[in-house]
Amino acid sequence: MLLHLAVGLLTPTAGTATVLGGRPGYGSSKLAQVGFVAQATPTYTGLSIAKHLKMGA
Repeated sequence: MLLHLAVGLLTPTAGTATVLGGRPGYGSSKLAQVGFVAQATPTYTGLSIAKHLKMGA
C-alpha cells in the first residue's frame, strides 16, 4: 500500500504524503522520476514482451 500511495494510486485517509517534494502522482514530470511495477498487474497472453513494454510506455 505504501508504494500505491507513493505513486498516487491511493490517497491518504489521514495525514499527508510527499514524494520528491510534492504530492504523489501529481504531474507527469514527477511520475517520470518514480519507478513502480504492481505485482498483481495482469499480462495479456496475445502480446509479446516488447508490445507489453510499448503499451506501458
